[in-house]
Amino acid sequence: MKILKFNENSNKNEPKVGDYVICYYSDNDVVNDTINNKIGIIVKINYDNNYPFKVKYNISYRDRSITREFKLKNSNSFEFNRSEIIHFSEDKDELEIILNSNKFNI
Repeated sequence: MKILKFNENSNKNEPKVGDYVICYYSDNDVVNDTINNKIGIIVKINYDNNYPFKVKYNISYRDRSITREFKLKNSNSFEFNRSEIIHFSEDKDELEIILNSNKFNI
């Protein structure tokens, strides 16, 4: 059994470039289902934008759950605001544990 202790200060910090994230994408239900089950990485932050966090995902264009509009975007990146970032961490393993616990209702 793996025990994970989260950093107590993680909720007080802001995500930064290079952090892994779990986000809630609310614009499209089909894309949202895919994004909720993936870990992305922050590649750019622009606080002058309403959605300052640019997050890149490793999503195959052949994934049948992605909509046609997403395929036409020709990008694996989405933009999020801070409220749409549910969890973030420098350690990808921490987020994988969260996804697995949600998957199996632990």
